[in-house]
Amino acid sequence: MSYPIRTIVAGIATVDETDPALYSALHVAEHTGTMLHLIHAFEFPVMAWEAYARMGMMPGSALDQYTQDLETRLELQAKEISPSARVRVEAIVGPPAPLILGAAAREQADLVVVGATRRGTFARAILGTTAQRVIRESRVPVLVVRNRAPQKISRVLLTTDLSEFSGDIHELGIDLVESLFGEDSPELRSLHVVWRPEEPPFFPVHREYLDDVASRSLEAFIAQRRTRGRPVDPIVRHGDPANEITAEVADWRADLLVVGTHGRMGATRWLLGSVAESAIRGAETNVLVIPTKLEPQSRRPNAAQGSAGAAAPTG
Repeated sequence: MSYPIRTIVAGIATVDETDPALYSALHVAEHTGTMLHLIHAFEFPVMAWEAYARMGMMPGSALDQYTQDLETRLELQAKEISPSARVRVEAIVGPPAPLILGAAAREQADLVVVGATRRGTFARAILGTTAQRVIRESRVPVLVVRNRAPQKISRVLLTTDLSEFSGDIHELGIDLVESLFGEDSPELRSLHVVWRPEEPPFFPVHREYLDDVASRSLEAFIAQRRTRGRPVDPIVRHGDPANEITAEVADWRADLLVVGTHGRMGATRWLLGSVAESAIRGAETNVLVIPTKLEPQSRRPNAAQGSAGAAAPTG
């Protein structure tokens, strides 16, 4: 196991009803036998609360009692779903994204779990602001939960632009899949999208030639990766990368999409920003996001080592 999961931090948006992120976080924690830290961040008009307390309209300890009630309710939900999972719960006043990121840094998490959006038709068309900020700033992989995790992960779609950085992401993506869902032995498919301008700059290029070159390049890319217990099948599509990623997720009915976030500019800018986020928004499945500035586990000491390490990007 090249990327052992030792600690998970999950942001839980609501305790009024069971959050899909809670199911997924507990499923992963139970499968890996790791400690799970559940963070429920809620925003509250603290100044108004304090004003009421000073006027004698409510006890000064009411906020503490309310927080404890939230923690108790979330604990009960977690135990009902997964009695054997090791869970710690924290409810805290404040904006969710920085509190989730702060907890991940404090606990030296190996994985962060967040929900993709709020519910509703309009909300499904956007990536929630909490998830967006966590994805952009996290130094460890992020599992973005759109749907409750299936009991068995059967199909995992990886993405690549054939770059060296993409190779690192590809390897780590499979390492993580093996760590999180190894016993499920999912099918692995690697997607390369060939971008083709509407008007070729010099001369027309036949689709068959592009297919042949792209397929050979992708096969060579996969052959350079470490040998796995299950082969990785290559797939080539043509068009806009974000659209083709989401289309492949739907056509293949992938249970999990793996993408990297990369700050590359120009025509090959497809493992970052607009493309990665568009794919996450459009894909009707859960997404494992691997950040640009991934902090190596060797530099993130566990509790026994006791000191914080420096961060370093993989590519």
